[in-house]
Amino acid sequence: MAQPNNIGRGKKGCNDLWNTLLIDPPSVSHKKKTDSDFLSIRYSSEDSSFQDACYYINKHYQYTADPLTSGIVISYNSTTGKVSVITHL
Repeated sequence: MAQPNNIGRGKKGCNDLWNTLLIDPPSVSHKKKTDSDFLSIRYSSEDSSFQDACYYINKHYQYTADPLTSGIVISYNSTTGKVSVITHL
């Protein structure tokens, strides 16, 4: 990817990416207190000097707002293009 820091503007950039990639997406929000299906969190991947990655935390399966402990988490790294599903079920 030519400009991996170009996910979009601010925290909402992860939401915009989600809605662009999926035709009929589950709902997503970067705000914790909503009825959305997923919580998006933008972060800096290892060895990155900018926020080039997104976590999408499923709010229906053993949800916590922490991607390291929540039941099901999707991770996307815009620098490498890698998508991972992380489960703590």
